[in-house]
Amino acid sequence: EKSSLPAAGDDLMDQIGATILHMDLLRLLIERGVQIEESYQLDIGGGTESLSTLERGKDVKRIYCLNPDYAYGHSCHDAFIDHWKKHAPQAKVVGEGWPPLGSTDFTSYITAILAAKPDLVQSSIFGGDAVIFMKQASAYGLLQKVKFVDQDLGIMPFLNNLRKGDPAAPIGVLTATNYPFYLFDDPENVDFYAEVYKRSGWYPDMMGGHPPLYLKFLKAAIEKAGTTTEIEKVIDVFDKRFTVKTLIGEIEMRGCDHQTLVPYWVGILGWDPKGKFPMPILVDEIVKMDNNDELYHSCEEIKQIRATVKG
Repeated sequence: EKSSLPAAGDDLMDQIGATILHMDLLRLLIERGVQIEESYQLDIGGGTESLSTLERGKDVKRIYCLNPDYAYGHSCHDAFIDHWKKHAPQAKVVGEGWPPLGSTDFTSYITAILAAKPDLVQSSIFGGDAVIFMKQASAYGLLQKVKFVDQDLGIMPFLNNLRKGDPAAPIGVLTATNYPFYLFDDPENVDFYAEVYKRSGWYPDMMGGHPPLYLKFLKAAIEKAGTTTEIEKVIDVFDKRFTVKTLIGEIEMRGCDHQTLVPYWVGILGWDPKGKFPMPILVDEIVKMDNNDELYHSCEEIKQIRATVKG
């Protein structure tokens, strides 16, 4: 309270949804006796998968949107369509599906997509819903019949469990991640993911790659401040823009909202042609998205959003 610092949940929202995380954090804090006068949530990043798809889909004319029916799904839908209207006005939405979160039967949505004959399907289905959807879509050969874009699949932990022949494997899907560890041969990164695999039997997904990134920023801020006990001096460092070498290269953090400007890698999921990694990874048409003006809201936009939400 003294430093006016916000309480924020970060990467968990990519797994369980921003709205669910926000509400449960509030509930937990209230149960612990914290008095909350107001709260709000922000979707900081831009539509990385839609930006990349624009460059690949100039011939797309028919789009079908399939998103979970709650705040996160609607936000992803709106952001995607906004980009398409600006950059590919020839495309039109020929259908929309809004399965409830936790759906177990996607048959009606899959048959509706096939009936609409879209050139491309945009989706933000994630987690357990994505596993079920992909298994059921496999029975219809959906991914072989239409281009499929899902911004969340590239960061999903369940990819670690998939092997060749698994019907849930989203092979051919265009997706994004900001920690494709398998693309970096930096010794520190190789040692990190090898140690994670040794200890857990899993390779690190996006959430596994973020803790060392944030710890590097904290370490750098403490070193710049020259103290571990004078918190205000450390905060002053964070309030200025600075850069740190991470497992995926030099990353910048801006001062206005302490947002790390992490690039995204967009590509097609497939099986590792070298056979080193057994699960689906980005293998084709990989593009690094590092235009921060497109990926992230500007400081001024963040200021306006906060003022609007609080107002």
